Amino acid sequence: MSLFVILENSLVSDDEDKKYRGTHLKYVEELYKQGKVFAAGRFLDNSGGMIIVNVGSREEAEKITINDPYSINKIRDYTIKRWDSVF
Repeated sequence: MSLFVILENSLVSDDEDKKYRGTHLKYVEELYKQGKVFAAGRFLDNSGGMIIVNVGSREEAEKITINDPYSINKIRDYTIKRWDSVF
């Protein structure tokens, strides 16, 4: 398993983002229950958020972003980076 940081960049206003936040959070919560999410949260300046996932490959991290309601509805775009946790 490897850790990947998924940086989410908001493409819309906060009001538009809120329309999809509930379905996005349910999606991330299900991934958390499956043991795939290490940490997740939004940036307080409303610029997006971050999800740290523990998955088998970059392709699996990409699949997570593709199936995210924010991605499907073009609310956020994503940058994925492999991450090495020191602590």
